[in-house]
Amino acid sequence: YLSHSLLSFIPTLLDQVEASLKKVENRRNPNSTQSKDLNCALSSLPTILHMLTSRPLSQHALSVINMDQLCDILKMVPGIQSGDTGLGSPALVEDTLSTLLSLSEICLPHMTCEQAVPTIGNLCTCQGDYRGVAVQLCVRTTERAVHVLDTAQLSTLYTQHVLPVIQEMLLETPPLPTLALRIVMPLLCVLPELPLEDHGIVTALVELMKDVDPEEGICLLMLETLPLS
Repeated sequence: YLSHSLLSFIPTLLDQVEASLKKVENRRNPNSTQSKDLNCALSSLPTILHMLTSRPLSQHALSVINMDQLCDILKMVPGIQSGDTGLGSPALVEDTLSTLLSLSEICLPHMTCEQAVPTIGNLCTCQGDYRGVAVQLCVRTTERAVHVLDTAQLSTLYTQHVLPVIQEMLLETPPLPTLALRIVMPLLCVLPELPLEDHGIVTALVELMKDVDPEEGICLLMLETLPLS
């Protein structure tokens, strides 16, 4: 009974998280009051994560989360990592980023594609290990989106939110180039006119091909698929 009662507090907890983060958005140095609010609000994130990963509670927990609100919170992740949105403590930054990425992994499949694609495209602008996690989530989101969205929706969402970060992924260290190809290839199957050249993806792929083993099948297949001239 107590656990189920706690579920009713999830919307309030997320309200507090969102409000505290918005107060310091694009501010590198929160003041003492803001730091106190951040510590108090963000300390609830592990509790929310626990309820989402608890088998008896997860479905109920998902049902009370406002996914639009969670998307708004997740959009702040790159700024938190870069320090543009300061949390006042490196440990708090690390804990918050780790928990928010875990929340995204659980909740993205339960978002609409219209919510998920912009959110994951933004998360893919993170750096380091966080980007690796985000790109893997983008692969899964794309596998779902190509079967759910019509071609017009798919083209608009991916052109606006995902293609702009693909070029950089292709020029990163492994496994990001392969993951980037796993995002683009399903899109090309249903959207052969996808404007890859406009985002430097064709050029990046040519650069990638200079450094890979000729036997790398996925790159050879991609090269055959792209409109190179």
